[in-house]
Amino acid sequence: MAFRDSNGKITIDEVAAQKDINHINAAIQDLQAARDSLNEIMHQAQSFSGRTAVSMTECSARLIKEYDSLISQLKNSTDLIQNTVEKYKKIDEEVKNLINQ
Repeated sequence: MAFRDSNGKITIDEVAAQKDINHINAAIQDLQAARDSLNEIMHQAQSFSGRTAVSMTECSARLIKEYDSLISQLKNSTDLIQNTVEKYKKIDEEVKNLINQ
């Protein structure tokens, strides 16, 4: 259902919001898989010796932190989208109740 303001303008499209959430969740899964691969590379590099091993471990650790940050931000985005949809559902229900009184 699309939520409209008092002028009839669509404020929230619930179907579009759910599609966005689904796309974000798919991106999160891809990022988690990439992060897991980096974890594996980092663990394997720790068994190596020399500067290359140290560099691989350090770069992997840095990228893992970046992946974790991005995943967290995306999860926050889905929460924000869901909360916004719920807010407008509640507002819509309240308006319907006022009209039906």
